[in-house]
Amino acid sequence: MTVSLDWDVRTLRIVTGTTGRKALKIDQVLSVPIPAEVKTDNAGSMGAFIGSALQKAKIRTKNAALQVPREQVNFCTLRLPASTQSDMASMVAFQIPKELPYPVDQAVVDFADRPTAEKAETSEVLVAAVLKSRLQFFLDVCGHAGLKPQHIGLRPNANEIAVNALLRATPQERVLFVDVGPTTTEIDVLHNGRLVFSRAASVTVSEGATSGGVADGEGRETTGPRLAVAAVVAGDRLGEVVRELMIEVTRSVEAYRATDPGMTLQHAVIGGATEIEEALGEAIQRQYNITAQAFNPAGVFGWDADRGAAAGAFASALGLLLSDVEPAGRRFDFLHPKKAETRAQKRIKKAPVALTTVAAATAAAVVFYFQTVKPQYDLRDGLRNEVKKLRKVLDEHEEFTGMVDEVTAYEQERIVWIDELHDLTGLMADNKRIVLKSMDMSQKDRDVEIPFGAVENNEGPAMVARLEAFRAEGAAASRYRATLGATSDKPGERYGNQGSIRIQAGEGKR
Repeated sequence: MTVSLDWDVRTLRIVTGTTGRKALKIDQVLSVPIPAEVKTDNAGSMGAFIGSALQKAKIRTKNAALQVPREQVNFCTLRLPASTQSDMASMVAFQIPKELPYPVDQAVVDFADRPTAEKAETSEVLVAAVLKSRLQFFLDVCGHAGLKPQHIGLRPNANEIAVNALLRATPQERVLFVDVGPTTTEIDVLHNGRLVFSRAASVTVSEGATSGGVADGEGRETTGPRLAVAAVVAGDRLGEVVRELMIEVTRSVEAYRATDPGMTLQHAVIGGATEIEEALGEAIQRQYNITAQAFNPAGVFGWDADRGAAAGAFASALGLLLSDVEPAGRRFDFLHPKKAETRAQKRIKKAPVALTTVAAATAAAVVFYFQTVKPQYDLRDGLRNEVKKLRKVLDEHEEFTGMVDEVTAYEQERIVWIDELHDLTGLMADNKRIVLKSMDMSQKDRDVEIPFGAVENNEGPAMVARLEAFRAEGAAASRYRATLGATSDKPGERYGNQGSIRIQAGEGKR
């Protein structure tokens, strides 16, 4: 939230608003009479009064926007080659010393580039200069009021923005804006929405003043009569005030006509709260044969007509807040004046562009990677994982196969003698003819040594023959190889033929 402040010798005008990207929301609009003991030209006195008024109104924001009145600036229009804002600032800095009645280093200079036809070769630039000492006064006022100045604008520029907002639905080619104050009246001319002339006239519409001066179009003071009237004027006295103001309006219009021969006004807007605005508007209508209206911003902010009518003197305070949503090049800000960029600043300014280009390229590469490359990598990684899994299964299968082979080989190599004995005993003759004395089995050599005793000496060879002829079921080779060892006879014994048979198990399956 920002508080916009505007004041004259009699009234402090306060507007609070919140600025969005392209819109302004007005929160409060109020005017506070300034007591006689408050010195408006003293920063301490005026600042303390403003701080007290804000506190009573329960306005807590510290962000403040102020404006320099027309009579306190030197004001001119320059036509310069269309260029960037930085180059425009360089040209203004070169040209403005010729326009000022004091050294340029004593002033703060700002300008506003007015929109012209697209691709125009030249541009109209409004330039205003305020003395640093005068600008310091506004900073001191903020300090005494406990405020932080965010924007110090130019009053005619704020009025221009407010009038353009008022006439947005019904734009006019040339508009006369007269903002009546108790001691000073600002007179502006707008051409196609652009401020082309501004002048402050000293006409007192309050008690006590008797003489004064008028600021001409260049900001120089010229002496002249000043009319003293009551704040509420009636009858012939009202006519005198209106005539005095019309003299100043005529002077202003003719001063502008000197720069734009043959021009005609189409419309007038009258601002102020001195109760002579209606009569002044009628006088302007008669003299220039144009339409006129009071400054009533109800339609701009969606207010009712009465609230808008009460804001007739708030054009500059409202316009100052409205300027925050205007392009920076079209508003004045003496707190942050436009300046030419140094080479270093230009390089720094270009750096983000380069970084943006790199970032955009990087972003495009990232998008391409995630949309095109990454899916391929993901597919590749997925296939690799599947291959790893299959390899693991294959390794496990090979390991299992090896174990099976080892078991098979072991089974083939191992002799289960209890099984072999089953077959061997089946091949032996009955014990009436032969007896086995013992069995000496060797797992390593896969053989068994069987000593025997037989009734007849042909039993040993017959047994060898039976062993050699034995085939396991489904086997082609003989299961056993049998060898008959040395034999001897022992007469008188029943099993007198003594010998041994060495039996070796073959590779054939049982």
